[in-house]
Amino acid sequence: MGESSWIRGHFERFRGIQLILLATHYTTTTTHVLPSSTIFSTYNNSCSSAILCDPAALLACISGICQCESPSNQIYIPGENICKSTVGGQCSLTLGNGGPGGQERPCIDHATCVTILEEGPAVRAGQNHTECRCRENFIENASGACVPGIGEPCSYRPDECNPLGQIVCKNNVCACMDNLQVYDPEFSRCVSPAGTHCKLDSLQLGCVKNAMCYPFYYWIPPRCLCKPGFLQSPTRTCLPDHSYSHS
Repeated sequence: MGESSWIRGHFERFRGIQLILLATHYTTTTTHVLPSSTIFSTYNNSCSSAILCDPAALLACISGICQCESPSNQIYIPGENICKSTVGGQCSLTLGNGGPGGQERPCIDHATCVTILEEGPAVRAGQNHTECRCRENFIENASGACVPGIGEPCSYRPDECNPLGQIVCKNNVCACMDNLQVYDPEFSRCVSPAGTHCKLDSLQLGCVKNAMCYPFYYWIPPRCLCKPGFLQSPTRTCLPDHSYSHS
């Protein structure tokens, strides 16, 4: 065999080894670059043991449908693709890669996560818990959301203030539905003063403190009257009647 043939043979063997090594390198590299990915089901869509719900949105598979982990005290926010805790619901102050604002379990808008200190002799260390509370100047409505309180700016959305609390948006400000009503901070609602018209309801929260809504004849609307043992004041509140006797 001539010298040129010997060199050519070694070159071809060397080139073959290079190609094998190069192919092995690309195969290995491609395997790491394209890892397997999981596609999660979104809110209100079907799920199963094979189709998981999106954990980043705080969703759980409940009866075959992706819902908030705690449906009784969480609501889904479509624009943010996450479930948020309503007032009184559990929340988290832990910083990390969780929900907006550094909260792993965030609160609804206009609410903040606060620590509730447990009291009593049976309470052990570390038993304090956190829950969502409305921020200052916001009040809780019937759905557990925080809406602007009395005197706060509003923009005429039907549920923006607190209609169930007799608070509506007037002239871009949350105010009592009726001009004769006054605001009761204890119950976060507007109530009728003593001697004025009222609406009968099972909770009897339509009148000022120590007054009740009493029905009259069908042609006379119900009115707020002071309870026994109380007298109507000039400001239409009900004050204790010190001359009242239970006997």
